[in-house]
Amino acid sequence: MHPCSKTDAFCDCTWLRTMAESPDHPIEFDAETHEFRFVYPAAHGKGSLVIRHCPWCGGKTPESLRHSRFMRISEGERQRLLRLFKGLKCLEDMLSAFGPPDEDRAQGLIAETPEKGGHPSEIQAYRLLVYHGLSDTATVKVQVYPNDRVGFMLSGKPIPKSDE
Repeated sequence: MHPCSKTDAFCDCTWLRTMAESPDHPIEFDAETHEFRFVYPAAHGKGSLVIRHCPWCGGKTPESLRHSRFMRISEGERQRLLRLFKGLKCLEDMLSAFGPPDEDRAQGLIAETPEKGGHPSEIQAYRLLVYHGLSDTATVKVQVYPNDRVGFMLSGKPIPKSDE
C-alpha cells in the first residue's frame, strides 16, 4: 500500500480509464509505469501529477511499475560515491575533482516555496550538473546553490529496455 493511501481497495469503476482514453481530458495512462497521470501545461512543455486514487470511487489506482525501470544503488556503491564527495563544498572543488559534467542545466532544479504566514510563494531555480560516468548504477546530480555551494543527489540509472 502506498504511504498516502487511506484504503487498500482498488478502483473498480472505469472512470479513470474512460478519461484517459478521451483526448478531451487531461488524464493519461502510462503503460510503462502503469500509472494514471493528470497532465497540465508547464514552462518546459507539460507537467504531470501521478493519480494515486480514483476521484470518482476513491479506490486505489494500479500498483506502479516505476521502481522496476531504474537500477538499485547498493549500499556499497552509495558509500563509495559519498566518500568521493567528501570535502567537496563548492563548484570549483566539484569541477576540479570530476571535470566538466555530462549535462549542465542552467535551471535544472526548481524549488517552490508555497505562500505561508503572509509571505508570498517563491520559486528558485538552481543550476544542476549531471554526471553519468561516475557509477555504473547511479546518476550523480550536483545542485549549485548561491555562492557556488554544492549539494549532491544520487538516482538509479534507467534499466535498459530489452530491445535496446
